[in-house]
Amino acid sequence: MKMPSNVSVVAVLLLSAAQIDGFQQFSARKASLLRQAPSSFKHSTTVLTSNPQDPSTSHTTAAADGIPVIVNGKHTTSDDMSSIDKPKQSVWQSSTGGISNYDIRGFRCASYLLVQAAGVGILSGWSVGIFKILTDTVKHLAYAGTVSAKAWQRLLWLPLIPAIGGLVVALLRRLGGGFPPGMKDTIKAVDQQPDYLLGGVEMQPQESSSSTAYNPIFHQFRFVKKSLAAIVTLGTGCSLGPEGPSVEIGMNLSRLVMDIFPARANTNTTPQHQRRLLLACGAAAGVSAGFNAPIAGAFFALEIIQQAFTSIDRQKSSDANNADTDDEIADDGAANPPLTASGSISAVLLASVLSALVCQSLLGEHLMLSLKDYTMETPLLELPLYLLLGATSGLAAYLFGQISTASRALFQGELGPKSIRNRFTRMSPLAKPALGGLICGLVGLVFPQILFTGYDTINIVLANRMLPTLLLLTLLGVKMTTTAVAAGSGLVGGTFAPSLFLGGMVGASFHNIVSWLLQNAANHGTITLASPMIQMADLPAYSMVGAATVLAAVFRAPLTATLLLFELTRDYGAILPLMASTGVASLVADILDVKDETRKTNRRSRQTQASVAGAAS
Repeated sequence: MKMPSNVSVVAVLLLSAAQIDGFQQFSARKASLLRQAPSSFKHSTTVLTSNPQDPSTSHTTAAADGIPVIVNGKHTTSDDMSSIDKPKQSVWQSSTGGISNYDIRGFRCASYLLVQAAGVGILSGWSVGIFKILTDTVKHLAYAGTVSAKAWQRLLWLPLIPAIGGLVVALLRRLGGGFPPGMKDTIKAVDQQPDYLLGGVEMQPQESSSSTAYNPIFHQFRFVKKSLAAIVTLGTGCSLGPEGPSVEIGMNLSRLVMDIFPARANTNTTPQHQRRLLLACGAAAGVSAGFNAPIAGAFFALEIIQQAFTSIDRQKSSDANNADTDDEIADDGAANPPLTASGSISAVLLASVLSALVCQSLLGEHLMLSLKDYTMETPLLELPLYLLLGATSGLAAYLFGQISTASRALFQGELGPKSIRNRFTRMSPLAKPALGGLICGLVGLVFPQILFTGYDTINIVLANRMLPTLLLLTLLGVKMTTTAVAAGSGLVGGTFAPSLFLGGMVGASFHNIVSWLLQNAANHGTITLASPMIQMADLPAYSMVGAATVLAAVFRAPLTATLLLFELTRDYGAILPLMASTGVASLVADILDVKDETRKTNRRSRQTQASVAGAAS
């Protein structure tokens, strides 16, 4: 089945769900008001005398204070008999119930939010498509002459291409105030801003003056610079991926939509909960266009972006600690509903689907990962192997995080002997990205598989082409190091693609080792009785599961990783091993991170106590 038909079916289903969900919210609100109508009165007794068909003869009987009556078809009470000729505006337009202006405004607001989400999805899909086209163009221009060059010329030129790319990135960073923040810092910046006004003016309550805390034009200029830096980084072969920049493209375009089309046109402002939702729409659109996976994009927003918002709320609660009662906390949560609320899901799904469709219209049916054929004979019986693969992948993800942290500290002059720290501290900001690119280029001379995104190497494994286990493990370690160096040096790119590469190598190595062990055990008669029952899956299956597990462990997103690979395989039989292994991988990575953080905290505490004791003595 061709991909356009699959994505189109997903689009129809998700858009239909979004439309139905919107009307369900509207109907639910109306039903809620109807149910609550009697409770708004002190008593539920309604008195109607005379002929209801003849308003001229309508009058009220004696009623106790506060008892509602109907006079001329309108609700009133005995307390208001003196002012019966003065019509009073009511939520209820008839005795059968009606819809208030509040509900109409709410429905219009929800519809406008869906329009904003659709705009974010369309803009993100188009922008990510152009981003990928420009990246391929830079790659072609940078390496076109190396094919026909002599061997010594290639040895000289290949390491310089990523180094030149790093220098260009450094120059772009120096131009006009650096780059905008990454995903997590963007979420914090947007969430902490009280209100966005067109032109970047922040409204100060009870004051006539204003400040320019945020300038949309300048921010978008910095955003374009960072996108160009990512194009140069990826096009010159540095060991990073395009999906991280794709997510940032979607989130920054959502900020652009907030600025140009604010939710409150009279004040040019967007409420905080809508800012959060539009950021989630941008993130979902970026993943959807980057991987051509709308379902995974939606779950990325619901899983990872929601985690970021929850972390921010917890930090605010911990810092402020000024909630007097539980009701205040509950009210704060109601003011910022979670992304899993029904209206939020509709907007996220809409942005994700439209982004995938628009990007596909630009790039066609091309998939980054191509899994044409694989076999899973006994996934249930192999479940212990998949759980073990998940634990191994969690360990690999933890190791990748440690190497990345060390690389960042090294380039900032915070790691290593004093001479090395001083050297990196004094190093020019222009030289650090160039050095990172040069290291990637030099390593790429020996291991060209680690250059660029690494999708070509993953596809070789997914095509069931056996690679030596030693080579797979070597590529695993080399890719970890070069990716950490590239990111730590200041080059611009993401770690989605490197995580998939690492996972593919882990899964393939795991398959080779386990196959060798089982084969040796069978040859020695150890598992003769069990071997007919267990038909081990082939290399592409384990490589696929490994790619998902490392991705899940790195980003703590097991559902996103599972659905991403499910959209690739479209095989329900793969769900069980994917979910089991990704869950274990995320758990193992969490445990290791917590232990490492606890160890660091204890070490800092001991150092502080030692310094205090030394000062006291």
